[in-house]
Amino acid sequence: EERKAKLVNTSWGDRVEPGHFLTNRERFEHRKRHCFDYIIRCTGFAFDPSLLGKLSGKLRMVTLKGSPKYPQISTTFEGVGLKNMFFLGTNAHSLDFVRSSGGLVHGFRYSIRNLFNHLQRKFHGVAWPQKNLTLGEDLRRHLTHQYGTSSSLYQMFGAMCDLVVILSREAQGKVAYFNDVLVKDAQSFVQRTFGSNFEYLTLTFEFMAELNNQMVWNDDDPGVTSDNP
Repeated sequence: EERKAKLVNTSWGDRVEPGHFLTNRERFEHRKRHCFDYIIRCTGFAFDPSLLGKLSGKLRMVTLKGSPKYPQISTTFEGVGLKNMFFLGTNAHSLDFVRSSGGLVHGFRYSIRNLFNHLQRKFHGVAWPQKNLTLGEDLRRHLTHQYGTSSSLYQMFGAMCDLVVILSREAQGKVAYFNDVLVKDAQSFVQRTFGSNFEYLTLTFEFMAELNNQMVWNDDDPGVTSDNP
């Protein structure tokens, strides 16, 4: 057992590798303490506007924690002041910074899908994917399925929603069901899609600090409080 835990005397064991301050023997025998080879400083990043060339002067930045961090974009990911220029991935994280997962791939993959559907509709006339349901048991079953299986709602909590637009309340009722809509864009989405205002509801997951008592409502909505659910 002792032999397994130590290196025999070799020139390799006495050697200090480039970039290290311990010998190979010390690194091996104290591997639980010195279990790393290099330390990478992860100090964040800054957006490089020079990528835009002459358009960089028109770019507006969102200042976070005292420094410009992300391009300023609309809820359809279009650069403010930069018509038809759209930003993807981490560059679109200003919409949910310190709120949801849009800065990482497990979150922004759904933001990218949202933008894809938006561009398909805007430039090619392809309708946003939707499911037509009746208002009642049909809708209840689908909502139950979604909050039990949806990955986009889980990963983009508080930022992305399923949108239910109530088109008619006559007879069994009629609703249009949309996935992967930004919460901030929900009202505008309804207006763009149907040309007028319809009743709608959103299904989201919310990550709140006090999940174990009555304060489980979204503080961003002034009409929803613990006293007025």
